[in-house]
Amino acid sequence: MPIFSDVEKIVIGPPEHTDTIVETGGQLCYELPSEVKYAVVELFNGSITVDEDDNTVSTTNLVGGTRTGLDGFTRSYAEVPLLRKAELDGSDFKVETIAGVTDSVKYQWIVLGYDSSGMLTHASPAWEVTINWGP
Repeated sequence: MPIFSDVEKIVIGPPEHTDTIVETGGQLCYELPSEVKYAVVELFNGSITVDEDDNTVSTTNLVGGTRTGLDGFTRSYAEVPLLRKAELDGSDFKVETIAGVTDSVKYQWIVLGYDSSGMLTHASPAWEVTINWGP
């Protein structure tokens, strides 16, 4: 089920739910339908809070991600080493990447898809992934 009940589903994986991936060469994969013109991949270090009435995701626990137009983003995957830190207010992603963490960290990740008018039309389920950032 998508994270929102009134949008179409974006299929995600690999990695499979609860898998561990290594940062170097790791990818978060998804299948964006042709109707999606703009997409955002978001990575959270805690639970994901949604507002069903507004189809919005709280930026609490948002640590980073990527979106259409940034390096490392394609219509089928996001490269983990190029995931960027989130701005403090969650409005966008910084130039600085998340890479550099030296531990294995458990995250939740989602993909959101928007049409050409900027309306949220597609979303993935929230999946857990552990990223081994390496030494």
